[in-house]
Amino acid sequence: LQMVAASYLANKDSVGVLPILVEGDKLAPEIPFFVANIITIYQNQGKEGEAIKYLENKLAANPSDAMALLMTGTLYERTDLKKALEWYYKAAKANPTDFNANLYLGQALYNSAAKLYELSNLTQAQAATADNLLKAAIPALEAAYKANPDGGAKGILSSLYYQQKMEDKKAAIDNGTLDVGTPTLGDLTSLIASIDFTVAP
Repeated sequence: LQMVAASYLANKDSVGVLPILVEGDKLAPEIPFFVANIITIYQNQGKEGEAIKYLENKLAANPSDAMALLMTGTLYERTDLKKALEWYYKAAKANPTDFNANLYLGQALYNSAAKLYELSNLTQAQAATADNLLKAAIPALEAAYKANPDGGAKGILSSLYYQQKMEDKKAAIDNGTLDVGTPTLGDLTSLIASIDFTVAP
């Protein structure tokens, strides 16, 4: 089915391919190809509601489906970074060694901190939250780096080590000798809940 679907996609036949992708996702939900393309097609058609409904149904069948949790986060990221972060956190908790789940979580934590720092009237509370978000991003990105050292985690992790004055780790990642051990996320529920992007008057 994957090869059949790929030929439809090559011909840009999104209408014809959708039922094939849905069937493939039913038969082999563990293969990301099917769900990733289903969600992309819905997004390209401006049907975000349909995409979310599809993912909700997948999660009703398997609440710890890391790919569905991750895809739900990506759907929200453009419009609601805090909500996306909640979904990425669920994905990373469901599959703690997954490269993508940890990378997306780490990047969203980093981006949330950056968004707070960009506020014109940054409050003390917002500054503290931003600092904690950066600290929380480190174990997530370390887990992603451990899963795939050549993936997208290296640059942002190196930057974080520099910002947090972690000179030993910064030197180690730059010369390729970094051993992250066993990174653990900790409970980020209250930290994520405390994010407030509102500009103070």
